[in-house]
Amino acid sequence: MQGLDDEGLIWYPLTKAGDFDFSKRPRLIRYLDKMDGTILGNIWTDISPINSQAQERLGYPTQKPLALLERIISASSNKGDTLLDPFCGCGTAVHAAQKLHLNWIGIDVTHLAISLIEKRLKDAFP
Repeated sequence: MQGLDDEGLIWYPLTKAGDFDFSKRPRLIRYLDKMDGTILGNIWTDISPINSQAQERLGYPTQKPLALLERIISASSNKGDTLLDPFCGCGTAVHAAQKLHLNWIGIDVTHLAISLIEKRLKDAFP
């Protein structure tokens, strides 16, 4: 810990008066450019949208690419989490959650959506 402190990588909490607050634990400072992996930008051009010729197209007007939902869900959840999709439509988020081994709850009011999701999941996960 002394080596990390010498490198300026330890953050010590302060009180409102500016003194060290020894009732709180010091924290390790982590910089993104020193971490493993790639920093994603906010514009993702490597995932193509669903077009009329896309193989995964189910005919649902607001369908998103499975790869997009997999990326969003894996970046914002941990194994064992539960995903809630209250307007699941054709079930892309539910499909991605199942593929990522997450628990999920999908809700939709139309029988068309429910039937489509059931068929989609049975085909993808026999």
